[in-house]
Amino acid sequence: MVVGLVLATTCCGADAGHAESDRPTSTATSDRGRDVGIEDDGSVLHLQPGESADLVVRDPSAPDPLVLGDAVTLVEVDNARPSGVREWEIRAVLPGGGSIEAIERGHRFTITVTVAG
Repeated sequence: MVVGLVLATTCCGADAGHAESDRPTSTATSDRGRDVGIEDDGSVLHLQPGESADLVVRDPSAPDPLVLGDAVTLVEVDNARPSGVREWEIRAVLPGGGSIEAIERGHRFTITVTVAG
């Protein structure tokens, strides 16, 4: 089964003073899923029910992420060998929206998730 995944990101930095509609967006698609992390801060992850993506935090001592909303659930990936990262599978379970808040090396980031219905 081929699973499509779309991640739309908005650009910040020098354009931070512009209205949301003025910000450029980019879309990444993959039939194998996508890793999302701190580099995707402020982005919107679009999933269909039953699809998944991976949240990767490159900090082995990072706290567990916080999930707001019922559209997705996180399942921690238990790495058999030390890898220097913590990983969770983001599973789309219900149509709707929410967000995932995580911390990597002291920097908080948020990814908004929408699950189509």
